[in-house]
Amino acid sequence: MPSRTRVVRRARRIVGLSQLRMARFAKVAPSTVARVEVARPPETFHRCPADREARRRRSQWEVRVAKYRNVPPPPDPGSGRY
Repeated sequence: MPSRTRVVRRARRIVGLSQLRMARFAKVAPSTVARVEVARPPETFHRCPADREARRRRSQWEVRVAKYRNVPPPPDPGSGRY
């Protein structure tokens, strides 16, 4: 299934609209069209299993504050030290 990014860009190109004209037609800011066309998958999507697991553990720890109150935080995956 094609991503939203590809669908928007392809539709715009088939019709022959610039990002500016597409934005005017959709009644949104041109930056919105540009942002949609270069969008990345959500941060929960990572191909590396170790990276995905590290992010999941960190997110769990951050969300469940009461449960993990006395547990030290897992390494931050954004720092590259996990």
